[in-house]
Amino acid sequence: MPLLKDIAEIIGIAVAVVTLVLSLISIMRARKIERAKFWLDLRDRLTKFHDIHVALCPDGEWDGDKGSPATNREWRQLDAYMGLIEHCSLMIDDWLLDWETFVAIYSYRIGNVARNPYISQEKLINRADRWKTFLELIKRLDIKFHGTDKWFEDYPKRPLSPPIQTLQVILTKDPAGEAGTQDEQSG
Repeated sequence: MPLLKDIAEIIGIAVAVVTLVLSLISIMRARKIERAKFWLDLRDRLTKFHDIHVALCPDGEWDGDKGSPATNREWRQLDAYMGLIEHCSLMIDDWLLDWETFVAIYSYRIGNVARNPYISQEKLINRADRWKTFLELIKRLDIKFHGTDKWFEDYPKRPLSPPIQTLQVILTKDPAGEAGTQDEQSG
């Protein structure tokens, strides 16, 4: 009888260990899935600033020293874009995002902002006290930036390109100013 009791205990322990291992695997998989959802959600949020992102990219309206936001609304949109990137930094500090993935996927966006001397002057130099977290990211990524000697009024203002939907409407207007193509109107 003691032998059967020992075998039963060993089987019970083995079942418990297997259950524990399977639970850990399940938890790790669920954690990876949640992290992937989190990254996709962040990407979704950043798409709301697609026009700002495109303007800052190489050959965009605000690439390097080509220009700066033309309106207060565009400056506010830029603030929101930079603020979302700052939130990423805070989530990294709280271990909600991992640094390596953030650097691989989004660090170039920070470099694009920093590469523009007018934006750097207005946001990162003149208002450095308001952008401490963004500046910490720049330092951590070892991104160099510089401002400009020009007065704000003398910045080359380049408005954002119209959204694609607006551009499509503009391109399909007939000489009379009606939306749609000739074929759509006659058919």
